[in-house]
Amino acid sequence: MASGASLKKQGDAGGGSFSLDARHVATYLLLGLGFAVVMGFMYMQYVYYDAMMATLGVSNAQLGFLVSLVGITGVITSIPCGVFVDRVDCRKSLTFSLIGMMAFCALFAIVPTYQIAIVTWACAGIVMSFWYSAIYKTVRVIAPPNAIGKSFGMFGVGVALGSIVVNVAGLSFYDWFANAYSLSAGLSAILWAFFVAGMISAIGGGLLVMSFEPQQPVRAPKAEQHQLRAIFSNLGRAVRDPGTWLYVGGCFCIYSFQVSLSYFTPYFTAVLGTTVAFSGIVAVFRQYGLRIISAPLGGWIGDKIGSTARVIRISLAILACTVVVIMLLPESTPLWVLVALVFFLGLLGTMNISLQASISEDAMVPPHNMALVIGLTSVFNADLFQATMFGSWLDAFGNGGYTFIWLYTLGILIAGVVVLSVMVRRRERIEGRAHAVGSAASATGEGGIA
Repeated sequence: MASGASLKKQGDAGGGSFSLDARHVATYLLLGLGFAVVMGFMYMQYVYYDAMMATLGVSNAQLGFLVSLVGITGVITSIPCGVFVDRVDCRKSLTFSLIGMMAFCALFAIVPTYQIAIVTWACAGIVMSFWYSAIYKTVRVIAPPNAIGKSFGMFGVGVALGSIVVNVAGLSFYDWFANAYSLSAGLSAILWAFFVAGMISAIGGGLLVMSFEPQQPVRAPKAEQHQLRAIFSNLGRAVRDPGTWLYVGGCFCIYSFQVSLSYFTPYFTAVLGTTVAFSGIVAVFRQYGLRIISAPLGGWIGDKIGSTARVIRISLAILACTVVVIMLLPESTPLWVLVALVFFLGLLGTMNISLQASISEDAMVPPHNMALVIGLTSVFNADLFQATMFGSWLDAFGNGGYTFIWLYTLGILIAGVVVLSVMVRRRERIEGRAHAVGSAASATGEGGIA
């Protein structure tokens, strides 16, 4: 039976092989910028919640439905898109899908109404299925061997820096245009900032990723690329693999917590009485700024011990304890204490979300199936129901709805600890069995020679 020591040995073996040259830095920054733009656009309510409510004139549930649309389109399109990305060059898919996303961003900027928002989120959600599968697979295949954690950590730094720049600029543009013209003009200004940044990422990042020699398979085996029977056979193998579902379950819990954490933005304004600008700035640095520290640190630790799933598992357990503390705080608790606790949640949460795709190594997902398995995570996605459910609780119970939100969050964190524990245990067992077989074969060979 393998122990954690075997994983640590693997991490140490490759820990020093990652050379972060100027090309790596530029690539991760530009890919991170593109990720920041797509997430900022499709999940605008997480930072611009009050701005969208005021501009579109909708209820909490209606605003949450936009995010649910992303989940609905993901259920329908993610698996076909993942299969497609696995059979073409994921780097090209990444570039063209990002350009498509920016076209819908421009549409909503020109006509920022709720009716157009529904059309935009539904159509952009389809394109996002291609992009989401392609970007995580691209980061993995261009990563140096035995440095998956560091690679995703540095990508997380790119996401953080890009998100801070885009969202701080967006908040500034919103304030200026909203005061000078109208709320609608303010929202459009944010969207145009997203559009410009997204095109920079699509063109610059696309050129850079094509310059890398992939370290892992970019496409499925040639015999499977165009044969329908082979495609369905490969899909069947992926569905029957327990590692696939451990990966999907782990990603679901990690991402679901981030959705819950985003509801501190309206909580600050509705319950604590802070300004929209204050809650927006807290949201930007909670969701993105802390990632500059947490993502590379978590990646480095994960590579050092040979398992990012172990790092995330400990993080989820600490987060669950912190959520309990927040729920038990009295109403007289000073604002700075709550802000500090939220930043602590954000520190661990951003580390987890930055490294979530890297647990594919712990789940033992084959690299050439990466896009397909990522597609499955979009089918079983918290976006399908969580934002709408939270919005309905707030509409029905007012500020009392936040109690239900925190209880749900606690449950999902506990579930995440269980899933990742099973994942780590399974990997140790499989690697231990392989090591035992190899040792037996070696001993037999030596005995024969003697």
